[in-house]
Amino acid sequence: MPDPDGPRKGDAPEDRTEVVVSGPLLPGGDAGGYGWTATVRNTGSSPLSVVVAAICVILR
Repeated sequence: MPDPDGPRKGDAPEDRTEVVVSGPLLPGGDAGGYGWTATVRNTGSSPLSVVVAAICVILR
């Protein structure tokens, strides 16, 4: 059952965004260097702020 106090359909940021690209930056690639890149399309009619965060770890 949906949360009655939660955002309604069309109000939540995830209802107004589309992730176009999300992936690592690799040395020698187009962007070069290490890190993470993401491109998000705003599918709503109002401005929207998006924050991309990644936690990188080395598994041994």
